Amino acid sequence: MKKVTLLGLVLVLLAFSVVPVMAAGPNNGHGNGNNAGQSSGDQNQTRHQNKGQSKNRDRNSTTNVVGKRSQISTHKRTPFYLQGTIATIDSATTLTVDVFHGNARVKQFIGGTALALTVTGTTRYFRINQGEDTERSASPVLSSSATANETPGNKEAIVFGNLHSGDIVAIHGNVVGDVFQATLITVYTKGLGGLPETEQP
Repeated sequence: MKKVTLLGLVLVLLAFSVVPVMAAGPNNGHGNGNNAGQSSGDQNQTRHQNKGQSKNRDRNSTTNVVGKRSQISTHKRTPFYLQGTIATIDSATTLTVDVFHGNARVKQFIGGTALALTVTGTTRYFRINQGEDTERSASPVLSSSATANETPGNKEAIVFGNLHSGDIVAIHGNVVGDVFQATLITVYTKGLGGLPETEQP
């Protein structure tokens, strides 16, 4: 009888020791579920970050495209400014100029090959009369301010037909494609030493 009682106590103790282990199992399972939930949250966060990065890339791509378009548009219509001597007048719409001064757009023509220019129906022409000047500058680059010698008394509007080979001119215009189109041609007469330098664009 004692053996049976002892055996029963052992079985009861074994049963009590197994119950906590089994109870711990589901808790561990819940823990794994939490970890899984956290992993899912991390994945969602990663997806959101990837979407944000993708949007940024799209924005940057759009900005780059717009920037490139802007650069292309700028290159299609680049302003130029030059000072030089009319070499030839080839027709009612074209002339060539020996360039002795100008901005970066005409730098390659300074002191070299005459630059061919075209005029349009909207091109403006003026003549600045400087008066008699016996001392001619060895370097005929126009200097000082544009307003110094341009007054109603010495600035007059002219037409294309008033241009002549040998005229000293300052020309503003745009480069459209590879064509230099003059928008303003100013002829300077008489002395060269005090001719004004018009503002470059």
